[in-house]
Amino acid sequence: MTAEFIGRFETGSPEWHQARAGALGGSEIAAALGLSIFESPFSLWHRKAGRIGPVEDNGEMYWGRIHEPNLRKEFAKRHPEFIVEGDIGTWRDGEHPFIVANPDGLLYQHSGLPGRRSVPEIWEGKCARSRTGWGEEGSDDVPVYYRAQGLWYCRVFGAPRVRFSVLFFGCEYAEFVVEYDQAEAAILIERGAAFMQTLRDNIRPAIDSHEKTYAAIREMAPGIDDYDVELERDLALPYLEAQKAYDEAVETRRMYTARVMDAIGPGRRATWMEEPIARRQRRGDAPPFLVHIPAEPDKKVIA
Repeated sequence: MTAEFIGRFETGSPEWHQARAGALGGSEIAAALGLSIFESPFSLWHRKAGRIGPVEDNGEMYWGRIHEPNLRKEFAKRHPEFIVEGDIGTWRDGEHPFIVANPDGLLYQHSGLPGRRSVPEIWEGKCARSRTGWGEEGSDDVPVYYRAQGLWYCRVFGAPRVRFSVLFFGCEYAEFVVEYDQAEAAILIERGAAFMQTLRDNIRPAIDSHEKTYAAIREMAPGIDDYDVELERDLALPYLEAQKAYDEAVETRRMYTARVMDAIGPGRRATWMEEPIARRQRRGDAPPFLVHIPAEPDKKVIA
């Protein structure tokens, strides 16, 4: 175990952000690699550079913290073979100080010997509003950004695996287990170090299509001054072409959405090659509407 203790800080507090200012936490490494739905490399870079504010809570993050103690208790009840330790604070990797970790808990097998502890395993508690990205209970089929987080923590603590307790829809409990993969962890470390070097060299990531990238750019220029900016041809034309394609795509999507709804009738889901691609759902007493079901992404970080 190469972990070095930094301190205990309330999640989201100024002290918590300060401890991670020159490093990458488990929730950030996936963003640095472009694997996160919560953050883009561009927005993460500008947060680390102090040019935009901290990440705002979303529902899954907020309720994950609220339910974390109860999820930890539930795991302990189901697994008496473990000593479950929570509130362990923030740690960093002894070999790579830019790697920081503050897992939701550590698990120790009962050794039967006073004062002796086994090599820890990592425990993470999550809340999810859907099962998208999650596989069968008990498998290692977890969203790639959580897989990256788990491997990051395993690296710091020398842990052989990370166990996830997940609360789906606020009422369905399930567990998943991801084994430590040294090859994947090496990729995370290499790419994480390269990201941190871009901060030192003041080389910002390219602008991509992630919604957090657009949000970061909006935040960096909150005011409106009364002057015009003449765009270069290689920016203006692609923008106009994309806008035209978007308008046409909206019309085409509206037509095929109507056709799929008509084909489903009073049913719930539409499938193709036995895979669900759309579902009907409703809010309150309003008529049902159609929701696209995206294809499952590859779960491996190395991919």
